[in-house]
Amino acid sequence: SDAQRNDPEVVLEAVKSSPSALMYAGSQLREDPEFMLKILDFFPEALIFAGPSVVESWAVALKAVTVGRGNLAKLGPMMRADRQVVLLAVATDGWALAHASEELQDDEEVVLTAVKVVGAALQFASQRLRDNLVVATEAVKQDANAFVHVGRELKADRGLVAEAVSKCGDLLKRAPSPLFEDRELLLLAARSPQRPLKVHVDPNFDLAVTSRIASKGETAPIISISLKLLLPASDTETDEQTNEEGDRGGENNNCNSSNGSSNNNTSTNNNDNSSNSNSSLLL
Repeated sequence: SDAQRNDPEVVLEAVKSSPSALMYAGSQLREDPEFMLKILDFFPEALIFAGPSVVESWAVALKAVTVGRGNLAKLGPMMRADRQVVLLAVATDGWALAHASEELQDDEEVVLTAVKVVGAALQFASQRLRDNLVVATEAVKQDANAFVHVGRELKADRGLVAEAVSKCGDLLKRAPSPLFEDRELLLLAARSPQRPLKVHVDPNFDLAVTSRIASKGETAPIISISLKLLLPASDTETDEQTNEEGDRGGENNNCNSSNGSSNNNTSTNNNDNSSNSNSSLLL
């Protein structure tokens, strides 16, 4: 009956037994912030059934983002523009930044808090903050794949590139081509524990660097470089380093990202051909 559907005690007991029962509660209760605060204690997703006045309640908003991830998206525009509410939300769920107001997506403290939890949340920050070295660095430290979301100018920052490729080597393809000539970056990328960059060293290749887009079926870009650029040491040291890198190339590694998973299967048999000037050495 309508009386039971609007009876707080009856509905509360029903929801304790079956949370989905909240959908049958009377509109009077679903518009009551105090009642919904009680419901949130044991049903964090209760806001999906809440009325307009509840999702704009500051008290409800503060509790909702504390007890359940994803609740910021269910709040009204005023609450998603409330700095305290959003800071609480992104402190435990960096993805919540996607649902913050544009003004707060341009708030350095809010964005820093978010990217320290989820680096890839950088994609939801304002352009100004994606161009901010401090913010970008924190994001890349948390998740190397956040490098794809940093501003264009920062993609040329050597320190930031080094931070990214030391974890995920094939992110070097996202950097400006002049950085392909940086020997240390190339070695970091080739030796990275996750998605190491495929690097072909050709003794007959005298130009500095050329790069190409990976063809269909490849898991990483291939960069052809001068043997002198990558391995300027003596012949003995060159052979040792080539063999060491060849052994590393056979590992299967994945970046810690939902869309960054790939398998790199490389052959170590190239060491047998290291003395052949017509063959390429694979790091």
